Amino acid sequence: MRTCIYEVALPWEAGEDDYVNDIRELPDSDDAPDDDLAEAIRRDAENDWAIAQRRRQLPQTLYEKAKVHAQLDPIAELVDLNLVGVRHSLAAEIPEVRVAMATAGLRQLDKSVMLSQHLDITHAIAGHLMRGEFDGRRHDGLCCDSRHNGTNYVLFEDRFRIVRSSEPVPLSPNDADVLGVAAELGWDP
Repeated sequence: MRTCIYEVALPWEAGEDDYVNDIRELPDSDDAPDDDLAEAIRRDAENDWAIAQRRRQLPQTLYEKAKVHAQLDPIAELVDLNLVGVRHSLAAEIPEVRVAMATAGLRQLDKSVMLSQHLDITHAIAGHLMRGEFDGRRHDGLCCDSRHNGTNYVLFEDRFRIVRSSEPVPLSPNDADVLGVAAELGWDP
């Protein structure tokens, strides 16, 4: 449960690596005498400081979700995307993955790709596994490491029977799992 909460609380944000190329060694000479610009920069810096001092809070969209504990029959057969051979085979088998990797200049489908902003690649893999076979059989889902120190499990609908399940428990700021993640992050629930 902890990993699921982290996935919602800390969504992927792509880095802005290109910003480094825009930094100038010297201030723009046109901006130097502009008192209004200097005042705006000062106000922005004060505002950024005030925002940075606030205690962070878990996103409120978390409380639109619920947790359910379920026992499946048969036990779900998952594709383990943590295995190098599996990733290598999938990259070779799925045309959309090959194209996306070539476009991004990626030579191999390593775990960093699975945990990064290359959603087109992960979506193509999940779509392929949902619609067809891999390694001679249809799988019930997939698993892979989370970027938050846990494992993500994705189960495909209509591939298994739920033998027993709990009622959905809406997440709330008082839920023990939510409180645990908030405490780990040093945030308010």
